Amino acid sequence: MSVRPLSPHLSVYKPQITSGTSIIGRLCGIYTYIFLIISLWSLIFSIYKYTNPLIPLYIAIMVIKTSAPVVSVIAYLILFITVFCVTFFTGTLVRHILWDHNFALELKTASIIGYIIVASSVFLSILAVVLIALM
Repeated sequence: MSVRPLSPHLSVYKPQITSGTSIIGRLCGIYTYIFLIISLWSLIFSIYKYTNPLIPLYIAIMVIKTSAPVVSVIAYLILFITVFCVTFFTGTLVRHILWDHNFALELKTASIIGYIIVASSVFLSILAVVLIALM
């Protein structure tokens, strides 16, 4: 029996930024949906428990600022991941809206938009972490 590849089509195609952003965008959408459910549950709880609905946000910032270094690093990591997922998912949604209206369908333009989505998501995530750290 000769040694044949299991999936011969996989060796033909190379990874593309458009397919990568599509897959990561879907994963970020799932994370964003779960984060939204948890945030809304926390907000509803805080409205019934406290008079000020911004108390959970204030408590979260205080936990980041006053906790042990390990907890603080984990909190900053969660903040980075959350901001990244929200901005990345929003960027892929905008890209799909452009595609639905027949804009940016050329491969070069779609690739440029993919790089813009990745760069802006990383930049905004780092900016959010830095701004919270400076508070």
